[in-house]
Amino acid sequence: MRLLICVRMENIDLVSIVVPIYNVEEYLEQCLQSIINQTYSNLEIILVDDGSVDNSLSIIKKYAKIDNRIIYVSKENGGQASARNVGYTMAHGKWIWNVDADDTIDVHTIEMVVKRALLNDSDIVISSHKLVNNNGINRISPRFDGTITGEEASVLMFSHVIGGDPWTRLIKTDIIKQYDIRIDEDFSVIDDVILNYLVFMHSNRVTACDELGPTHFYRPKSTSSKSHTLMFRKKHHQGIIALANYGFISKRVEYAYYGYLFADFLTCISMRNWYLLKSLSLTNIGVLADYLQYVSSYSLLKKERSSKKIELLALGAKNSITRYISAFILRLYFESFKYRYSK
Repeated sequence: MRLLICVRMENIDLVSIVVPIYNVEEYLEQCLQSIINQTYSNLEIILVDDGSVDNSLSIIKKYAKIDNRIIYVSKENGGQASARNVGYTMAHGKWIWNVDADDTIDVHTIEMVVKRALLNDSDIVISSHKLVNNNGINRISPRFDGTITGEEASVLMFSHVIGGDPWTRLIKTDIIKQYDIRIDEDFSVIDDVILNYLVFMHSNRVTACDELGPTHFYRPKSTSSKSHTLMFRKKHHQGIIALANYGFISKRVEYAYYGYLFADFLTCISMRNWYLLKSLSLTNIGVLADYLQYVSSYSLLKKERSSKKIELLALGAKNSITRYISAFILRLYFESFKYRYSK
């Protein structure tokens, strides 16, 4: 049952919908139809062709003739993060909404999330979505409803309560423009998490609203080959490491970040690939020491089902000296994984 929100919208705000496009001719028309048919009409539809070599650009041009709210640009291929950055630069709306070119959105999506933003005086609104694949449609929801601070949203994202997706997010454009937020194009596999963290850092109020119903229908991308999966894991982990360069707005966020980092490290270990383990950055003593301080303070190890050996090391990490000694022992423990899986 869809929830109807009664909010007067005398001066309807312009919403910029940013769509990065690369070789999606099979799904692009479905995507564009779902956007131009929105019940919320005051839209700026920004299509960024990222050097497609199929029929995507022809489809873009066809729809630009049909609907004058569509503006488009074609650029050399630089990846999805690059295309989003271009789209944000072009945006003139009060709000930004992201859509991937092989996905669709519910016809009421923009109307509902804008009303929710006005009702709660929010900088960001998060809705639920559905996965569309060969197994049917599965609903994915934020695991809470209500309005929280940007700091709390960061903690919940690193704790896997809020997803790191760029879509299902209505973002106030001023946040991106004022703080010159640009997604690091070197870490395109984790550009969504980086974007969310940066906008959460500068947001006062973030609202999650699962009761609106699913607003976005997401088609999972294929990662079939093992080599691609290993490369993805390596780039993903490096991207998480790079997140620390942006700083932390509180110790609480920093602690949650190290839990997120370590959970990804455990995922990499579970793949049992020596070349992947050899490239990971978490064997850095300083990073391990920070992690041990985090787990000794927050006792998150049981939630992550980590090794009892690591839990014992965390118990001894109460001051800077024992923390670094424990970190050194922990690194030796990780090195044993590399040796074991190099055979």
